[in-house]
Amino acid sequence: EDPMRFHRAFKAHAARGLSLGLGLSAVAAVAALVAAQFPPSLSSGGAQQNTKEAIAQAPDPEAALTRLLESPADKMPSNLSPNVHDVAYKRTAVYNDDCALTMSDEKQTQPCLYGDKNGDRSVVLFGDSHVAQWFPAFDAIARKHHWKLYSFTKNACKVSQITIAYNNGPYSSCDDWREVTIDKIKEMEPELVVTSSSNSAKLWGEGDTATEWGKGQAETYRILQRGRTRVLTLLDNPWPKNNAVDCAVAHPDDLSACANTLSESDKQPSVTKAIREAAAAEDVAVIDPSPWVCAPSGNCPVVVGNTLVYRDYGHLADAYVEALTPVVEERLLRLFGADLSRTPGN
Repeated sequence: EDPMRFHRAFKAHAARGLSLGLGLSAVAAVAALVAAQFPPSLSSGGAQQNTKEAIAQAPDPEAALTRLLESPADKMPSNLSPNVHDVAYKRTAVYNDDCALTMSDEKQTQPCLYGDKNGDRSVVLFGDSHVAQWFPAFDAIARKHHWKLYSFTKNACKVSQITIAYNNGPYSSCDDWREVTIDKIKEMEPELVVTSSSNSAKLWGEGDTATEWGKGQAETYRILQRGRTRVLTLLDNPWPKNNAVDCAVAHPDDLSACANTLSESDKQPSVTKAIREAAAAEDVAVIDPSPWVCAPSGNCPVVVGNTLVYRDYGHLADAYVEALTPVVEERLLRLFGADLSRTPGN
């Protein structure tokens, strides 16, 4: 820098130096802005099959998904869609509308309505961010079948009637929110309540986490599943072994380095078992999304087709969930019917 700073042309005319400095700063700012809006490509492999199209156009969407999972990309696809920046930072309407409460939010949720707002059947998403992540699929399905879709979510707040630890204390705002929200759902009398929570939490106070979680889960089921209202539990999705987006960016030539195994992907298997047992005891339908994320071999890739599976260290990417819409729809209709009147198992 010194040859420029002390050049006689700028020492004699200070304004020239100031103008040059401002100009260079402006150029740098514009370059940074452009880089942020149009991030450089990280692709190191060839084009891969379009995940969304492959599943949507297949006569058997789940079979098509399984084939994609069995042959994941080894390198970052040249046609990756969306790009890593959008996967990591762009969010769906649930987040942009402030419908997904944070852990620090003390307010209580007002019903956030999506789907077909004039529909005569209602579906509720209830739980933490691991049910909010399924919004792209459920919103598309609700619009197609003319269902109202309500969202009630609060980060890290479990549907189970338990108090979990947060900041070295009880997560009391979760308990308060859960109580108010369950009362609201009961008043609404929807046809279907879809519940899901991440398994990543510790019990506040004494007791075995899995045991108490199962008891609390069964209690929530008993409260909600009455009259015409049915409950569906989506088990927690398999987790990657680290931040999947960061890992993919760091290893674009070897995405297998980022893949997890199904056996290592459950944060608390004992909690999953307790939730299954509670659902069976209360006659609640259960969907395990593991076959939608991991291949039959047990390999759980971070890129399937041309789409990143995760957006961070534990949440499924919005675009991947959107691609799963036909698979989710087929399972929902099989369980509850297009008019949500069917009782699973009957």
